[in-house]
Amino acid sequence: MKSIASKRRASVHSRIQCWIRSLLTVFTPATLLAQVDPCGLTWQRVNSPNSPGQLIGQAVAYDSQRRVAVLFGGNNPLTSVPATSATWEWNGASWAQRTSGSPSQRKNSAMAFDGDRGVCVLFGGGTNVFQYEIPFNDTWEWNGSSWTLRSGNDPAAADRPPPVDYPVMVYDSFRRRAVLVGASERLGAQINPPSKTWEWDGSNWLAHAAAPPARYGAAMAYDPVRRVTVLFGGTPPGGNHNNETWTWNGTTWILVATSGPPPRDEHAMAFDLRRKVLVMFGGLDTAIEDLHQDTWEWDGSAWLLRPFAYRFGLIGRRLHKMWYDAADQKVIVFGGTWSRRNGDGSYSHFILDDLWEARPPGLWVDFNYAGTETGDFYTPYNTLAEAVSAAPAGCTLNLKTGSRNEALTISEPLKLEAYNGMVTIGQ
Repeated sequence: MKSIASKRRASVHSRIQCWIRSLLTVFTPATLLAQVDPCGLTWQRVNSPNSPGQLIGQAVAYDSQRRVAVLFGGNNPLTSVPATSATWEWNGASWAQRTSGSPSQRKNSAMAFDGDRGVCVLFGGGTNVFQYEIPFNDTWEWNGSSWTLRSGNDPAAADRPPPVDYPVMVYDSFRRRAVLVGASERLGAQINPPSKTWEWDGSNWLAHAAAPPARYGAAMAYDPVRRVTVLFGGTPPGGNHNNETWTWNGTTWILVATSGPPPRDEHAMAFDLRRKVLVMFGGLDTAIEDLHQDTWEWDGSAWLLRPFAYRFGLIGRRLHKMWYDAADQKVIVFGGTWSRRNGDGSYSHFILDDLWEARPPGLWVDFNYAGTETGDFYTPYNTLAEAVSAAPAGCTLNLKTGSRNEALTISEPLKLEAYNGMVTIGQ
């Protein structure tokens, strides 16, 4: 047993981990822990007024400087709503339409935020009205108030990526380049596997003579801790879904895992900077009505299942979007679609515009809170003693900014973390 002695003041700074005992790890089966553990990662639905509507095929990137998620384009095939050219932003409380001199109407574009230049970079996409329509290969940038065309649409040009189907793009903050790959290269009826990885340095597109094997519906995210781009899953042309994990270090694509999450495509991923893990949710299994509802985390060497993270109602889906909100240190899931097979063999399809968030897992404490207390982010405990009493061994206690004097005895390993500011505990 170890106690916090009287007349001792401890300052807990953001991202500093305070372990109370030398025995820090408690081994508990994950499936059992998730059923009883109040400290596991869970998705919570949040109110998202003035939604962009029920669309799929949007491009999304999180602007960490202005602290907004930027959404562009998309369409609704169920209601015959064509691809749009609307720009929307989510500021953590509501959606606002911000269209200004935007790119043409399109869906299935790729977008990433360049944190060094403070712009969202958008590439390609198309309207896909005709079977053999050639997608766009133009490049645009959004600075928060206007769109600027940086590289025009020219399918025959050799100084930029060719038109590609279902491009995915992330920003490599270490090498200061946006990284782009596509499912295939398309020129009219001619469809070729991807032959290059392309990178945008803010002025020019640079080609690398390497690309991951062709696949549709893969998800990609950048890991700034290990300084690699991570790609997972997808469906090869004429093949089945896979569960391959690939990384790109700027020179070479490396197959680093073929185990962990079940095979899937049309899933989504985002990197949780606070916890230094890549988070993946959802996707399509073997049939259109078979959707994954699971949440996985990649720590750079192995995948870990977060069972029952969906237990507050997040349903399985595909073609959804994910991003990491750096301001509130939470991972977001937005929209997507799901399908139901009816008794007569027909299908019913649904497009979603709901928004879910997973804040840092653990119990929450806010010394200034005066409402109902349950220990979650929205209704936190207002004393550390209450959180310690409720927490199982190994739990993280997230302390919101503030100070408090209280005598306290801790008899099991717990982890204290300050959330968005300094916390002072003393007596």
